[in-house]
Amino acid sequence: MNKMLLLISLCSLFICANAQQHMPAYYEVLKNFFTKYNAGSENDNYTNFAKKKDGWYVQRIDRLKKNKLISEKVFWNLEDGKYRDLSDNYITVTDSLAFEEKIEPYLNYDWYGYEHILYYGYNGWQNDMIKDFGNAANLTDTMLDALGRAYDNIAYGYLWYQMGDYAGQDPLQKKLGRVEFPSAERVEKVVSNIDNGILQFEKLNALNPNYKTIVGNGNLKLFNEYMHGYNQMFMCGDDDKAKKYLDKIHLDERYINQAKNYLNSCGRNAILFSFGDNDTYQLWYVQEKLGYRKDVLVINTSLLDLPVYPVLLRRKRLVNFSTPESFLQDEASDIIYFQEEKDKTKAAKLPTTLHEFIKAIYLKKHLYTGSSPEFNNLPAYGTKKINIVIPSSKEKRATIELKDYLFGNDFLILDIVDNNLFTRPIYFSSSYGSNFDNYLSPSGIVYKLDVQKVSGADPGIKEIKELEKYILEKHVPVLSNYNGPITFVSSDGDNSCLGIYSTIIQYYFSKNDRAAIKKWANLLLDKIPDISINNISTFGNLAPVLIEIGNKSLAKKIIELNAQYTFDAYQNPSSLKGFYSRKRCVDAINQMQSLLQQINENSTIVADIYQKLYVE
Repeated sequence: MNKMLLLISLCSLFICANAQQHMPAYYEVLKNFFTKYNAGSENDNYTNFAKKKDGWYVQRIDRLKKNKLISEKVFWNLEDGKYRDLSDNYITVTDSLAFEEKIEPYLNYDWYGYEHILYYGYNGWQNDMIKDFGNAANLTDTMLDALGRAYDNIAYGYLWYQMGDYAGQDPLQKKLGRVEFPSAERVEKVVSNIDNGILQFEKLNALNPNYKTIVGNGNLKLFNEYMHGYNQMFMCGDDDKAKKYLDKIHLDERYINQAKNYLNSCGRNAILFSFGDNDTYQLWYVQEKLGYRKDVLVINTSLLDLPVYPVLLRRKRLVNFSTPESFLQDEASDIIYFQEEKDKTKAAKLPTTLHEFIKAIYLKKHLYTGSSPEFNNLPAYGTKKINIVIPSSKEKRATIELKDYLFGNDFLILDIVDNNLFTRPIYFSSSYGSNFDNYLSPSGIVYKLDVQKVSGADPGIKEIKELEKYILEKHVPVLSNYNGPITFVSSDGDNSCLGIYSTIIQYYFSKNDRAAIKKWANLLLDKIPDISINNISTFGNLAPVLIEIGNKSLAKKIIELNAQYTFDAYQNPSSLKGFYSRKRCVDAINQMQSLLQQINENSTIVADIYQKLYVE
């Protein structure tokens, strides 16, 4: 190797190792800030934390002016390893113990980025990462992960800025119009950066296939990167390039089975709303590459926030909805606010059915008025209660209650449901987060929208028997610890498996049918080869069921593992373990003590944790 290149490579590695060793963790920075300062009003602007080469910065961002940077101050400096006094810029707090509730909103998706990427949280972090480490050799698995994500974000800079604002220097990085498709030249830039990202994850997977990310291990993350390329090319309107990414990858058979579990939970010609990577990419793979259950249309709800995605769904005639393209082109469609109509005459004319509501929104029949001019004349809604008319009965209606605002994807889900509810079965991969939660019923490992059920009613015997049939005839368990902790892939299979069995077991608890509880609890245990600290976050709630069926030894093991995991998440929170406040941890440990008392057992592990909590 050229001596100069070797020197540059070694210097880059030294910078990386030095910074990684000394930079305080994101959680510690948040804790240090919020035990000392109050960020003030977060309505018009908000506090952001930026992790840069020379240390941590605290920024003020104007949310009403497209997240424009107002100011930034060094909070922790790498040179001397000390925190700076910010009392001239922020109000000093008197109650330092209240910091936990203040930091929780910050411990979101970005937590992983702050934790795993050397520079993060500011415009241009991607460029800085690639400039300093793009040509470095012998990077660690964490640095390869970080570099791969940097290339991904550069790719977004040539498209619609899916991951927020982006300050690029390439003229081609001017943000695309809301429903504008990229030129061939832009697409090549996107492909180049996605391919560079894939290269980093190829190296990561070769170095450490069991490296854990949000979606799963290194191998599954690599699969998702290829599917990310497929998805971006789909949205660019280039099906040929999208297919090339599909042709290059192979999905582990277990996760082919998991994708089939999702699809086999749906009826013919269904619409399935998905929420994340693992309930979307794997399903697209088995549909488009293996030709399996292509009758089911999988719509990712996050992508519905990008106007170009619903435009493509319409142009490809994949799904019907009413919202015109002109409304999608309007930034006013990004978020729609509730504002109660106090004029009784106007209130009487507000739309009451879902179909009327959707039309009133995109025609801007009801406009927002308020003290902030930025919000004036935006589409709004004056009532939260909306009825769904059931064709089979003119008098029977289902009622949904909306929140204080709707994001663009929320509105499009309402529209798609309105246009397809009585012609295609509709499902959600999760039972939480939609405006239809009260009308969702379990169907395999997904949830079917049934507006004819009693709002909020628990599953009945008919639904339970259908779940039991699904388990016995169709469901293939896909567990993370299928052959010990080293084989961990993803927790997705754990969660969906526990979810379907828990629904059945909970039903029999409500009927006090102990024989059925024992039968289905033991069937579940037969499917789980091992319960360890690696999967206790999923299976930790099994202890009360085990106590009910008399399996005290396994119940005690789970209680102890759960106590260890909970206390660790309290003392050493991380993006993969999560965060437990002191109160939440104390409440959880108290509950575990109560469970041990039920089975007349003592545990030195739980007792020691209890002691540590109360000695603090």
